[in-house]
Amino acid sequence: MLGFILAVNERGVWNYHGSVIRGAVLWVIWAVEAGLILGFSCYWATHEMLEATFCEHCELWTKEEKGICLVAAGAAPPIADKPAFKTYLKGLKQHAADLKMRLDHKDMSYLEQLGAVAPDAIAWYG
Repeated sequence: MLGFILAVNERGVWNYHGSVIRGAVLWVIWAVEAGLILGFSCYWATHEMLEATFCEHCELWTKEEKGICLVAAGAAPPIADKPAFKTYLKGLKQHAADLKMRLDHKDMSYLEQLGAVAPDAIAWYG
């Protein structure tokens, strides 16, 4: 294959305004073509992967839809109680990890335990 590519590059394949395109100019054209093909392929694949998630259990691609289910993140203490409020904010990360783990294990009863989001809630998961 390499021998064929080198022979084509030496002799050229196109005429442009009476001169044959070959040598370094042809290598540059081929490099640009390869860059466009690979670049577009990588962009498109990445774009599609970011737009959808594959569910291995269902064997289907899913689209992300936000706001389908909002669940409470626990009752927050008054902001005036700064130590308790800081502890609450730090606990949100652990609470989110617990929620993810339970959802990964298909424990939907945990969502019922969390309950609906209160109108004055400062944190929730969606």
